[in-house]
Amino acid sequence: MAYSRLVWLLVAVAMAAAAALPAPASTEYILVGDATGWNLSYPVGWPEGKTFKVGDSLVFDYPKGQFTVTEVDSEAFRECYRQGNTLNEWTSGHDVVPLDKPGRRWFFSSLANHCDLGLKLVVDVAGAAPVAPAPSPRPRPTAPAPSPRPHPTAPANPPVVSPAPTTTPDDPPSPDKSSAALNHYKIGEVVARAVVVAGAVVAAVFL
Repeated sequence: MAYSRLVWLLVAVAMAAAAALPAPASTEYILVGDATGWNLSYPVGWPEGKTFKVGDSLVFDYPKGQFTVTEVDSEAFRECYRQGNTLNEWTSGHDVVPLDKPGRRWFFSSLANHCDLGLKLVVDVAGAAPVAPAPSPRPRPTAPAPSPRPHPTAPANPPVVSPAPTTTPDDPPSPDKSSAALNHYKIGEVVARAVVVAGAVVAAVFL
């Protein structure tokens, strides 16, 4: 279950990233000469009223072997100089020429006197159209951080606890007092015995 959820999450992230990418500029294929094509019936003044931008492509349609598409510099174009500085040449009969950079470009057919008869083309390529910026992703709400739990603090002046008073038993009689009492008891006992003996002697005498 957890693995399948992870897979779906990765798929959703990939789709969101792809949607956020800017859409590429659309490529327009422009047929040179319109329906007439690239031949000696090529319309004079074409491409008046047309615009070209980076990313577009020119399409030259003509019978193969009867014409060429030759790209030259401005001087060779102006003089229709077939042995001039040839930059590129196409001869397939259905040539697609990408306009990959801004600026002016010159073309003509290099066979016979086609250029002198007007089979030539100059185009001004503008920069690519600006791409609309992708909408910025909405920020995801974040959960608030938990508040720190308060820690108990000790009182500034803790109360002083007085120890409970301890009671001590009465002091036992000291050994000196105990000895004196014992001696006093013994003396009394001796005196009593002496009195008894003396009484007995007196009684014996008078009897």
